[in-house]
Amino acid sequence: MGAAVPAAAGAAALGLAALGALIARDRRAAAGKALMAAPALVIAAFAVLGLWGALDFNGLFGAFHAVLFPQGNWTFSWDSLLISMYPLAFWMGMAGTWLIATGCVAILSLVAGRRLARRGSSR
Repeated sequence: MGAAVPAAAGAAALGLAALGALIARDRRAAAGKALMAAPALVIAAFAVLGLWGALDFNGLFGAFHAVLFPQGNWTFSWDSLLISMYPLAFWMGMAGTWLIATGCVAILSLVAGRRLARRGSSR
């Protein structure tokens, strides 16, 4: 996970720089389309993952953890301290929080993208 934070920050910085470059070159319509395409892709990915989770939660759970913990150290006995500290209800609540936060950011990006695209096409 330690390597993911700098990579995510770098990707965000690169994305913001590209968006800024499009706006600086007066390509607002293209910037708006990018701001609308990115959250649409995220929403589509969440829909696919949600469907997978509804049909085969254990498969999704295993695949998710295999990506984050490839060495296999994510399995614990039911009475372990970690499971006691963070029970299933905690993770369900966190998943809901992450889903709501991601959805809100996606909506903001869609709205901003639509405004930019409209302003860019009216010129």
